[in-house]
Amino acid sequence: MHINQENLSQREPWNAGRIIGAKPPLKPKHIWALRTRLQIGNRVRDLAMFNLAIDSKLRGWACDRDDFRDFVLTRIDRIKPGPAADFDPADDFEWENFAKLDLRPHPGLTDEQSLAIQRDYAMKDGRREIDVRLSMAYYFIMRMNLDLSDLPPARAQICLINIDEVRKAIEDAKARSKARILQRKGMPPSAADE
Repeated sequence: MHINQENLSQREPWNAGRIIGAKPPLKPKHIWALRTRLQIGNRVRDLAMFNLAIDSKLRGWACDRDDFRDFVLTRIDRIKPGPAADFDPADDFEWENFAKLDLRPHPGLTDEQSLAIQRDYAMKDGRREIDVRLSMAYYFIMRMNLDLSDLPPARAQICLINIDEVRKAIEDAKARSKARILQRKGMPPSAADE
């Protein structure tokens, strides 16, 4: 196949006349308008992908706080230049360590409801264990309302049997990260309590 170089140089770029580069972040009203349009159009798959993108988090070093944080992508409108950051990603113990979430049907469900939930969540012997990074466990717990013990069983559907253990693991990981960061800076670990 022979390609005419002259025609290639005269061809208009695919993005001619379009705005390129960084775009302003979506405002909440735009997000809800898009969600509504996708729901009305019964575009379930597109809605799921949109929600996943909107709810996505970016884990990184927060220079202004000297620790690891989760950033919501849609809330980042600019990145300011700053001093060089001195950290080691291995010091993010919330990211490096996992928790085993022990999920069960809510004990207040009827036997029939409990069996349905077990099928929905692919539970074996009435339980489902899921390994989750400690940094993501918080979001899973909040998204599934597993921290709300006063929800009616039909709304809660599942419960996290070891929620206190998971919360303690998250707190311990944060404390270990903070102590390691202070140690790297030549400060005593007791400064982490201040």
